[in-house]
Amino acid sequence: MSFKLLGFMLLPVVAALGHDWYVASEYSSFDLAEGFHLGDLGWVWKAYHLDSHNWALENMDPDVWESVLVPILKTYTVAVAAAPFFITLIVIAIRRALGIGGDEDGGSSYSKGDKKGGKQPLYKKKKMEYKRK
Repeated sequence: MSFKLLGFMLLPVVAALGHDWYVASEYSSFDLAEGFHLGDLGWVWKAYHLDSHNWALENMDPDVWESVLVPILKTYTVAVAAAPFFITLIVIAIRRALGIGGDEDGGSSYSKGDKKGGKQPLYKKKKMEYKRK
C-alpha cells in the first residue's frame, strides 16, 4: 500500500518536471548545453493566474507576505511538489520503525495470516437467521 501511495505522491513532481520541460522547449531557445532551468512557484502562479496572485498580494498582511510567502514562491516548483512526497516517506519510515500500523511484513492490518501463511479475514460472516413464525 505504501508503494502505491508514494507512486501517487510522485505524480505532481513528474507534472512539474514535464511542465518545465515543455516551457523550456516551446518558449525559449532550448539548448541543453546552456543548462535546464526550473521554474519557481511564483512564476507559475503569475503566469497562469495573475488575478489570484494580485488579490492575495492586496489582501494579505505585507509582513506575512514577505516573511512566509515570498520564500515559498521563490522555491522551484519541483521542490514544492516533492515536499509532500518526502514528508509521506518520512512518516512511513517512522511508522515502520516503531511498528505502528500494518503487520511486520508491512501488510495490511485488515487481515491476519493463519498458521499456513495464508490470509484470512479478521471476522467470519455468519449466515443470517430470520426468526419467522
